[in-house]
Amino acid sequence: DEAILSKEAGKLSGKILLDGDFDPAGTFYAGRPVIKLYNNDLKYLFAHDNDFLLITNTWRLNNVIDPKNYEILGHDRDKVLIRKSPHNKPL
Repeated sequence: DEAILSKEAGKLSGKILLDGDFDPAGTFYAGRPVIKLYNNDLKYLFAHDNDFLLITNTWRLNNVIDPKNYEILGHDRDKVLIRKSPHNKPL
């Protein structure tokens, strides 16, 4: 999951955020630096940052973040790659 989605994220522009414990692997497969999320509050992240790629577990988004606030770019098993950009509607 992480390897596949990190490779995909590495092909895209924007900072890559990883929600989980796979930041060394994420950096390797993305081919560029990634940022590990230390704050597990996705609502805060979506309210205060307007442009990022995020790899997280699908269940972390369910019933927490409105799907209008992000675009799904890929998924593999229980992980998802999403983009939050200024073009997405605010919370």
